[in-house]
Amino acid sequence: MSNAINGQLITHDSEGAIKRDYLYRVSIKALIYNDAGQILVVKEDGRPLWDLPGGGMDYGETFESALKRELYEEVGYKGNLRYQLFDASDEIYIERIDANQICFSCRVWTENFDFSAGVDADEVTFMDPEELRLQESESGAPLRYKVHLKWQKLCGAKSLPIE
Repeated sequence: MSNAINGQLITHDSEGAIKRDYLYRVSIKALIYNDAGQILVVKEDGRPLWDLPGGGMDYGETFESALKRELYEEVGYKGNLRYQLFDASDEIYIERIDANQICFSCRVWTENFDFSAGVDADEVTFMDPEELRLQESESGAPLRYKVHLKWQKLCGAKSLPIE
């Protein structure tokens, strides 16, 4: 017998002992800069805050296929891309989906900056990193600005490498 409670799959073995297996949702976010060093952000359908494009990976997807799908769904991008996986978040429990989530962040380079709101987004824009930091500090939202800082630290540069 199995039940899912608070992100845990509770099962009982043949002797009645309780076993706990945790359910995880794997999410992926794309960090994309334009030539001015601004960060691509989206407002997803019905959500009030800007966020990095991305979302939950579907079963069997690779990082690349998930990035391509999410970028198409949120910012209408259909071209080729390159990416570098550079961060994994600590797990967090998300009550609305009753699962623990781990989010992977990827620096993504695209062939162009031709983005527009896709089927899963209301708005798309490039935002200065400082604007993103201010929005997040005022709202208490998940700090996507930290993803930008982690990338900068990894690159060992105060200014962002533009490729």
